[in-house]
Amino acid sequence: MDLRHKRIVVTGGAGFLGSAVVRRLVLALPEVVEGSHFDHPDFRVRNKIFAGMPKDERSINVKTTPANLDALVSADPETFRDAWGGRW
Repeated sequence: MDLRHKRIVVTGGAGFLGSAVVRRLVLALPEVVEGSHFDHPDFRVRNKIFAGMPKDERSINVKTTPANLDALVSADPETFRDAWGGRW
């Protein structure tokens, strides 16, 4: 099993929920706290980053497995894209 993680960008185009709604939903998850990484908001559980918000506030980067990344991008390439461009 491949335990490496990749980051996926969730954009949603015009249907994106907006940073305030995303922040509220993410912070409602158990043990999640908001932090900052390179001047960008991020979300952590037990000090491990699992998501971050770029300054554009029109997307969110989420940590996922390579298999889930491939499945999401294949299913909806307008909403999901590989944040690392296959570099891992």
